[in-house]
Amino acid sequence: KGTGSASKLWMAYWAGGWHGPIDLGKGPLGSTPAAAGDTAGTVRVFWETPGRNLEEVSSSDPSSPSSWSSPQEVRSAGGGSMGPLGSSPSAAVNPATGEPYVFWKGTGGPLYFTYDDGSWHSPQSVPATSPLASPPSAAADQSGHVYVFWTNLGAGLEEVSSSTPSSASSYTKPASIPRMGPLGSAPSAGVNFVTGGLHVFWRGTNDGLWEGAYEGSWQGPSDLGDASLG
Repeated sequence: KGTGSASKLWMAYWAGGWHGPIDLGKGPLGSTPAAAGDTAGTVRVFWETPGRNLEEVSSSDPSSPSSWSSPQEVRSAGGGSMGPLGSSPSAAVNPATGEPYVFWKGTGGPLYFTYDDGSWHSPQSVPATSPLASPPSAAADQSGHVYVFWTNLGAGLEEVSSSTPSSASSYTKPASIPRMGPLGSAPSAGVNFVTGGLHVFWRGTNDGLWEGAYEGSWQGPSDLGDASLG
């Protein structure tokens, strides 16, 4: 999913072959969107609005354009806004509970997040994470452990994680991943549910696609050979 013409939300999907692009008619978007799906097949998409708030659409039948909900600003149970955001958001779903977690860079530089366990909670800042030099990227493994990555001020890869991600105080101290850098973009993270391995991708300074992988220890970085990223 991505920002299409006129800052609207567009979609492409794979079902034996690629379908799309499809204009979902949602927006306007003020940032790159972030999508996450749960084990029931519901997909939720988040973005920063032009007013720097957090907005969401969702669908339990995401290949059907007409099934998508109307855009709705994400607000806490008490009615509070999540904004102002300082970057595009990143979303991860806890497979153990189905709860979505959304992360973003705060306007002062630290990592912020919110989550929905039946209602949205007020944003929390993760201690000692200021400043982020890029939007964050989040991923969750099958046990519900959440990992969040970003580019630090030295163009390296930085990480925090938590096995109880609803609590800001439960996150590890920010740690730089050795050898991973310099990054030429924000990272993008995913978890291999077969092996439990972490995979993080970014644009290198040569405009190629690079990867770092964690399977008991960090491996890489590896230049995947596509030197055509814009």
